[in-house]
Amino acid sequence: MTERPLQIALVGFGLLPIPPTGWGAVESILWEMHERLTARGHTVHIVNERKRKAFRALMNLPKLDFIHCHNDRAVSRVMAAGILKRARVIATSHHAWHWGALPNDSRRLLRMTSYAPFQLPLTDRCGHEIRRKNPFAKIAVQPNGCEVSQFRFQPSGNCRAICVGRIESRKRQDWIVRALAESKVECDFVGPIRDALLPDGRNYLGEWTREQLRERLTEYSALVLVSTAEGQPLVVPEALAAGLSVVVTRPAAENLDLSKPFVHLLEQEGDLQPTIERAIQGQDTLRQDARKYAEGTFDWEILMDRYERQLQLWRSGRGSSS
Repeated sequence: MTERPLQIALVGFGLLPIPPTGWGAVESILWEMHERLTARGHTVHIVNERKRKAFRALMNLPKLDFIHCHNDRAVSRVMAAGILKRARVIATSHHAWHWGALPNDSRRLLRMTSYAPFQLPLTDRCGHEIRRKNPFAKIAVQPNGCEVSQFRFQPSGNCRAICVGRIESRKRQDWIVRALAESKVECDFVGPIRDALLPDGRNYLGEWTREQLRERLTEYSALVLVSTAEGQPLVVPEALAAGLSVVVTRPAAENLDLSKPFVHLLEQEGDLQPTIERAIQGQDTLRQDARKYAEGTFDWEILMDRYERQLQLWRSGRGSSS
């Protein structure tokens, strides 16, 4: 018996347009989900409003099976809409978590997102923390995906590293500059500026559009991401799709197979330069493997199979609760 199509509402932050016209990782994720689920015959609405407006927009939609909230701060209002519309509410948090010492705002966000009875966390650790807050939640890990085929691939890189992401303290771009100052390793920086960490503009290439990222990322040999907070950064599978090796700290390495030769874990700060050098050395021979790994692990088609199957199970009253 064929399962009937799903009726889903995806709730965003209401801060940037969907699809994004420039920067916007979560916005691009919601758009990819919308496009791929719609192509499979499901009805998918995007509600990209803030809190109260999101509630009103949801109430104006036709019957829904699921409301999937990607905005921690809107979960309580989405829950209210879910009760009134008799729709199951799913939460996915894209927050950057400092699990060792959560600041007060992060504690509040964790409590808020944990209210939802269905959870699709990005990582096992996030799922574990949600389970502690809500022992009755139905939980299944659902990583961020990547539109692998849309990333241009070339068989060799330029022997340079690139750091892609918002220029902010937790991503420590200023430390990367200092750590590489006396070396021959060159690292370029791309992303919107939040904190003045690159005062001299050293190797800063500005803020790329999604199209520029898909076209130009493959020119490089290695991605560097030094993050102090756990999550599953979208740019990591995107770099793999473009054929790059990745140099990441443990908080940014969630959902990665650390045994892969193109995945380099940065354990100590003093190891940054030699780790990047290792990632670049001989990297051309690994580029095809990196892309294949992205195709088999993070491609949206694979992850949407998983997502679709999980929601069908939950709608039927079955599914993961681990």
